[in-house]
Amino acid sequence: MSRAVGRATSKDVCGVDKDLDAFDRFIERYLTVTGRLYSSKYLLGESYGTARAAMLADRPHQDNNALNGAI
Repeated sequence: MSRAVGRATSKDVCGVDKDLDAFDRFIERYLTVTGRLYSSKYLLGESYGTARAAMLADRPHQDNNALNGAI
């Protein structure tokens, strides 16, 4: 079961758009911390992850945070 951490609450991540925002922020933070912001980015989804990957790929992103594809 997932749960919010830090200052976030469940209300901050419950809902389709909020869920996508949370995933988008996580991906951007991960890429920034690991120095991979300009690397190719592909998302692999299974079950609900497939829908999330497709919706994230369809979202407008800044150039350095755009996905290259979804599997």
